[in-house]
Amino acid sequence: QAGEEKTISISYEADGSMDRRSSKDPTYTFEYLLSPAGYFKDFKNLTLRVLPSEGYPYVISSSLPLDKKENGEYVGVFDTLPEKELTFTMYREEKITLVDRTEGFLSRNLYAFLFSGAVFLVFLAVLIVGLGIRGLIRFKRHSR
Repeated sequence: QAGEEKTISISYEADGSMDRRSSKDPTYTFEYLLSPAGYFKDFKNLTLRVLPSEGYPYVISSSLPLDKKENGEYVGVFDTLPEKELTFTMYREEKITLVDRTEGFLSRNLYAFLFSGAVFLVFLAVLIVGLGIRGLIRFKRHSR
C-alpha cells in the first residue's frame, strides 16, 4: 500500500581482507556499503549486527559505534542512515598488543634477520682468520 511502512532485514556472510602488517596473526577488515539505502524515500531506525566467528571474536576498530553484547555480537543502533559506510576490523584478541606487533615484525622479517646474521658471521670469521694470519706473520718476524 502507498504510505505503508516496511521493515527490511538483510544478512549475508562476507569475506574480510586479511592484513598481517601490524601483528603475527592477521586482522580481517570488512566493509559494508550503507549508502545505497539512502535512495529509499524515508530511512530511519537502522540496527546493525556483527556476528563474529569463534576464532576472531573481537571488533578492534569500527567506523561506526558498535556495542559488544554479552552473547559476543556487536550492535549499532541508529535513528537515521549514517553518513559513513560501515568498516570494521576483527582480531583474535581485544586489542593488538606490543607483543603481537613484535612477533609480527619478527615473523615478517625472519629471513632478513637470518641473512644479516649469516653475513655478520662470515664477516666475523674472515676478521678472526685475518687477525690470526696477521698475528702469525708478526710472530714469525719477531722470532727471526
